[in-house]
Amino acid sequence: MHKAPSFVEKLQNTVVSEGHPVRMECRVSGVPAPQIFWKRENESFTHNTDRISMHQDNCGYLCMIIQPAMKEDAGWFTVSAKNEAGIISSTARLDVNTQWQQPLAPRMKKVRPSSSRYAALTERGLDVKAAFFPDSSPLQPGGLVESDDL
Repeated sequence: MHKAPSFVEKLQNTVVSEGHPVRMECRVSGVPAPQIFWKRENESFTHNTDRISMHQDNCGYLCMIIQPAMKEDAGWFTVSAKNEAGIISSTARLDVNTQWQQPLAPRMKKVRPSSSRYAALTERGLDVKAAFFPDSSPLQPGGLVESDDL
């Protein structure tokens, strides 16, 4: 007696962080036991590689393990099961999130020693106040400044 393949559990959309392992899995049944084919974006996987391995057991459990996942692994994965009675496929999306890199520490800049509290802002040790007040007269606290330009 022949029974066409059917999915007991279909592939599920999966998200993984780049550099981590990921498992795409499903379960299929059929009599006789179906042949299994894996594809990503129409590219067939015919054998295991150093990062990608395909597994199946006698109970119809199928899985593809990718370790470590890389950004270029993202895409649509399809697993197909075929026997004399028919063929069936399940498709799911794998998204690989790029890991954020630690921001670099800000580069320290050398400035000349100065008594000015604005030296670090100007990077030259120049007194910013002197640029605004050529006569070096300080603003009085609470003083009102009027301008015709406003």
